[in-house]
This record gives sequence, C-alpha cells and structure tokens, in this order.
Amino acid sequence: MQAAAPWYKTYLMPILIVAAIIIGIALGQILGENALGLSVLPKIFMWFIKNLTPFLIFFAISSGVLAVGSVDQLRRLGLKAGGIYMATAFFAVIIGIFSGVFFTPGEGFKVPPATALKETSFIETILSSPLLALVVMTLLLSVATLAAKDYYEKSIEKAKKEVDPGAADFDPVAGKKFRASKAALQAIDALTHVIAGGAKVIFKAIGWIIWLAPLAVLGAMASLFATGDGFAALGGYGALLSAFMSSVIFQFIVLAGMIIVIGGLNPLPFFAKIWPVQAMAFSTSSSKATLPYAMETLETKLGASDRGANFILPLGATINMDGTAIYLGLTGVFFAQAYGVDLSFSQYLTLAFTCTFGSIGAAGLPGGSLIF
Repeated sequence: MQAAAPWYKTYLMPILIVAAIIIGIALGQILGENALGLSVLPKIFMWFIKNLTPFLIFFAISSGVLAVGSVDQLRRLGLKAGGIYMATAFFAVIIGIFSGVFFTPGEGFKVPPATALKETSFIETILSSPLLALVVMTLLLSVATLAAKDYYEKSIEKAKKEVDPGAADFDPVAGKKFRASKAALQAIDALTHVIAGGAKVIFKAIGWIIWLAPLAVLGAMASLFATGDGFAALGGYGALLSAFMSSVIFQFIVLAGMIIVIGGLNPLPFFAKIWPVQAMAFSTSSSKATLPYAMETLETKLGASDRGANFILPLGATINMDGTAIYLGLTGVFFAQAYGVDLSFSQYLTLAFTCTFGSIGAAGLPGGSLIF
C-alpha cells in the first residue's frame, strides 16, 4: 500500500496558489498599470506547457497501450474497458457543456481580443486538429507495435521447430528467419522500454513546470487587477467553480447509474469500499499516485481478479480522466461565452468530440488538465 504524502507536499501547491492570488491582487492594486508587465509570467508558463504537450500525448498514450502486452489482451479487455472509459469521458464532457450553458459563467467576463476564426464544418475541424491527429496516430502506431510484437513472437515459436542444427533436415533458411525474428523482437522490446522511460521523463518535466504555476497566477492576477476589471473577473471565476463542482456531483450520479446497469452492483457499498481510494486521489490530485492503492482495494475489497486489476486500472489511469473531461467541456463553453461566440450544434459536437479525446491524453499528475 502506498503511504500518504506528507501534508506539506499535499497542500504546498494549493497554499502557494492562494498566496499568489492574494499577492497578485495586492500588486495590481498598488502598482496599477505598472503591474501589466507581470503578464509575461503566465505567457512563459504557457509557452512551456504548449511545447511539452505533444510529447506528453505521445508518451502517455503509447506507454499505456504498450503496457497491455499483446493485441489479444488489448482486444479482449481493452475494447470493452476502453469503450466504457470513452463513454464516461463523453458523458463527462456533455455534463460540462450543459453546466456551462446553464450557469453561463463566461457572460460578461473580460478577455483580450482574439483573431476571428474561419467558419468550418465538424468534419473539417476534426480533420484539421493537430491534437486529435496526434492522439489517433499515436494509438495507431502503438497498436501496430503490439501487432508486430505478436507476429515476431509467433514467427520465433514456429521457427524453433525447424532450427535444430543437429537435425538431419535442418533448414538454414529457417535458421536465418529465426535470427531475424529474434532481432526484430528485441528491437521492439527495446522500443517499448524507451517509450516507458520517456513517459517517466516527460511526467517529471511537467511536474517541474507545474511548480511555475504560482508565478503564472501571480502575474495573471496582478495584470488583471491593474486594469480595474479584477473583482468582476473573480465573480466569473466563482461562477465557473460553482458550475464545475455541480458537474462533478452529477457525474457521480451518472457513475452510480452505470454501476447499476453495467456492473449489476449496488453503488452505495461500492462507493463505501472505494472511498479511501477516492480520498487519496483527492489529496494527491494524481491518479498515478493512487494507482497502487486502487489496485489493492479492487482485489481485496471488491473481488476483482489480479489480471483484471493489473490491466484495467493502469489503462484507466492513463486514458480515463472524467474530471478533466468535465473541465475541458465547461471551459470551452466558458471561453465561447466570454468572447461572445454563439456556438452552433456542430460546434458543440466538435467541442464534445475534441474534449473527449483531449481528456484521454491528460497525464495523471497535478495540473494535467491545465495542459490541455
């Protein structure tokens, strides 16, 4: 069982964020327009985030798929689990969108002027999305890697029967094929280890960058309150927070319904048994940090098989980010309202589709949803 993080590690980031908000407000009020120069701090922060995002998407998704081990296991467990994960993520996005429409947190919110976008259809928007293209291509290449691994493993097993040098009917062609298949399999295994290591590296790098968030918040708040629109903006943030919390509560109701319909279980005992895991997830803000504890709880308290827990939960920790899905859908509507854009049905559909795939690539670490 993974021990809980020390309190200062658990709460240091929220404390720094709150302190940055207070100091930023004070600087904006005291320095006035002179505080506008601090707006460079959030720009620097977002520059790092934007440039790390492609690496994050590739390594987070590919390492999760390759950890499955084989196409057969991916087909047997992955399709069903992945389908359920995609469904919950899509419902979460829809909940976030409806919450944004209902609470309208972005109305009256002051934002910088933006470049007008060309009107495009749903299909054109999806096909032109670099984020979605990266997600789809990463999934395709990861599954292809597993398929290649399976192919060479079968080739080696088949060739083993024909490569005994002492046999009278030894076939040198089969021996050459055996050596080539073995070399290819070793290369694929090496690639898998490199990707797994790359995922750890990118998670560590993003973990460092996230610690710049308090400075970014300080600069954003200082420049915001330097213009005199700060207190009105805080009201908008409060409405956004209320909409998000309402969405999260409703998502729990949706999950309870899925537990009844799909799992055939009573959701109350389920939530009671899983509550310690949820408490740890809340305190650490990281699905990756909670994963070992969740796997143990699933096996010991809920009776899941070791094989199922070892595959389903790591996959979920990689691609199933319902909180992020809610956040992305809600903030998408929030910014549309802030910029005075009336979204059409096709644009809402584009938002739902993109946010669902965007949540899949979100890393299980504090601040992962901010990146997307």
